[in-house]
Amino acid sequence: MHTTEPTHKTTNEGRRDAHLAAANHRSSGEILEASAPFVEFAAAATVRAVEVAAVVLFALLVCPPLFILVVVVAVPLVALAALVAIAAAIVAMPYRLVRHLRGRRAHNTSLMLRRLRRLRGARA
Repeated sequence: MHTTEPTHKTTNEGRRDAHLAAANHRSSGEILEASAPFVEFAAAATVRAVEVAAVVLFALLVCPPLFILVVVVAVPLVALAALVAIAAAIVAMPYRLVRHLRGRRAHNTSLMLRRLRRLRGARA
């Protein structure tokens, strides 16, 4: 690798860096003033984190009783609704099956009425 710049600092460059470092040396008061916005941000973020932690803790304390309430109230209601639906299906099944097998009659007449009409017609 061929470069035209030296790989080490010369004596003049070292003195210049030392002079710049001395010029950039700040007092502790200046450092505190410069870091004040960061400290304020850290304090605000800490307060916000404590608020969020309090909300999460409250939610964790409230949710288990709500889940217990759901299990004690909602699950039995759903099971009861399922049992009622099954019972209604069992009771309605013969009716639906007979209606399906007999088909729909003209003018909503029953099979018995049609047979009685046929018998009257045969006797007359």
